Amino acid sequence: MLMVGETQSHDTAIATTQKSNLNKTYEKTNFNKNKKKKVKLVRVKYGDTTWDIAQKYDSSVQQIVNDNKLENGGNLIHVNDELKVRPHSGKSVPNSIQQKYDSSRSNYDSSQTANVNDSTSININKETKSIFLSNEKEAKEWIAQRESGGSYTARNPSSGAYGRYQLTPDKLQGDYSAANQERTADTYVKARYGSWQNAKQFWMVHNWY
Repeated sequence: MLMVGETQSHDTAIATTQKSNLNKTYEKTNFNKNKKKKVKLVRVKYGDTTWDIAQKYDSSVQQIVNDNKLENGGNLIHVNDELKVRPHSGKSVPNSIQQKYDSSRSNYDSSQTANVNDSTSININKETKSIFLSNEKEAKEWIAQRESGGSYTARNPSSGAYGRYQLTPDKLQGDYSAANQERTADTYVKARYGSWQNAKQFWMVHNWY
């Protein structure tokens, strides 16, 4: 009887131990499941990247991309976006993914910087061109007023110069219209001085151009 009792007691101890281990395993499994289901809502701050957020919350770029259906590999997120973030499966992120992400991010930042620089350059060029054209128009009118008082029909009896810019007949080639006077004057000044502003400077010194 003692031997049997001892055997039953031993069996009971084993069963109890097995049950205890089983409970621990069950609790550990539930804990892991709960951990995997735990999702944080993270608000994006200025300067944040998906890689930074993944590192801070023990997640991965790929996990965040998948959970939030992000485009461009997650390289484009905006301030105040809310991202669902949860721990990854425990596997490390391959270097290839990180390198691809870094490369994509770098290309995007470079393109944005280039776009800003190009836009600024275009605006400056437009403004400079506008000022130049305005000054050209002013210089051209300045010369016209001194040459003929602005008249398309003014004639110089001594030289035969004619019109608003006092061009010689050989330059006008028999066409005394206002349109031809404008075209011919522009062509003459560009060839001789490069610009009306240069022609004006010359006129101020020599009283002719």
